[in-house]
Amino acid sequence: MNKELVSVIICVYNGEKYIESSIKSALAQTYQNIEIIVIDDGSTDRTGEIVKNYCPDVKYIYQENKGVSEARNTGLRHCSGNYIAWLDADDLYLPDKIKEQIDFLQQNKDIDCVYNDAFLIDAHDNLVKVLRSDYGNLAPNDFLAQLLFRQTIPCPPSTLYRRKCFENLRFIPGMRYAEDYWSSIQLAQRFKCGYLPKILYKYRRHDSNLTNNKEKQEEMEIKVVKSLGIDKIKDIVEKSSYPEHEKLLLLGKIFIKISEYEEACKALEKIQVPDYIQDRKTKFLKYFYLGNVNYLTKEYNKAKFCYEKSLRTDPGKAEAYNNLGAALYHLSETEEALENFNKALALKKEYLDPQNNLKNIKTGGDLKITIRELRENLMVY
Repeated sequence: MNKELVSVIICVYNGEKYIESSIKSALAQTYQNIEIIVIDDGSTDRTGEIVKNYCPDVKYIYQENKGVSEARNTGLRHCSGNYIAWLDADDLYLPDKIKEQIDFLQQNKDIDCVYNDAFLIDAHDNLVKVLRSDYGNLAPNDFLAQLLFRQTIPCPPSTLYRRKCFENLRFIPGMRYAEDYWSSIQLAQRFKCGYLPKILYKYRRHDSNLTNNKEKQEEMEIKVVKSLGIDKIKDIVEKSSYPEHEKLLLLGKIFIKISEYEEACKALEKIQVPDYIQDRKTKFLKYFYLGNVNYLTKEYNKAKFCYEKSLRTDPGKAEAYNNLGAALYHLSETEEALENFNKALALKKEYLDPQNNLKNIKTGGDLKITIRELRENLMVY
């Protein structure tokens, strides 16, 4: 097959600790026809000195500090490849990363970008866990609809794109959080994404990660979805292939995410759940999310009722015990609240919300409910 050029763009700011390892992982690719472009976004440490040691094999571009979105735009202006790949400056490619993705796209001409699984590693390269897709392959309309609720790509920086994906798209200047999530939604409206269930990337989590600021990341994700508008959100979900009760559930979840509680309640209350056992999950989620709507609007007795109903449907859900505990605490039922937080931890010992709630009851801090149903593999921040 034709060995088309792949542009690997690394955006870095004060990344002297890991940038050399990242560059080496790109240079070690079994797919050889690549260009590596490092955009140094105003580093004041030894980043530039380290990168220059790899020139001319690596193209080095320095700019005044403007943020990650502007750095990515600079990379897009200077790249020449038929395909575009990102590599975060503290992450690593596995040797066959580019080859596997190119093979996938060449075998699937209708797909424009491919994402994959990844290893989550710590500051010392130790394996923390494997990040896998919760959804597998999705039809384009279903992929976009799920994306409005949560990021469906296990590790967005590991995605490979055909060049046409960025011909008419640039990152928003000044956006320092959730730029990957924003671009995923933009691209999913125009192009088809494919899932390659192979581990090809090492995503590093450490104290200075930009995305470690979880609150700001989540705030920006909410703004990104909210900016679409209620009518557009409804249209995207309606175009999905899901049955009606699943569309309504997904709408409810999305509207809770962006604090449109009245719209969320309308959607959730419309759900007609068949009585057969296969729909136990839908019934649980209907009442779990109605519980969340009532909790967030401070209707704690109604929230308690809904969480208890969800647990009668499925008593093995840690998130419902946590949220019921929070509602009970607001109803001055402290002992029962503690009991439910402990039940949640007995089911998922790494679950942070009940851990923090148990501490905060003692210290007088705020309690936290879990807004979204838990994934099988919890991300520990």
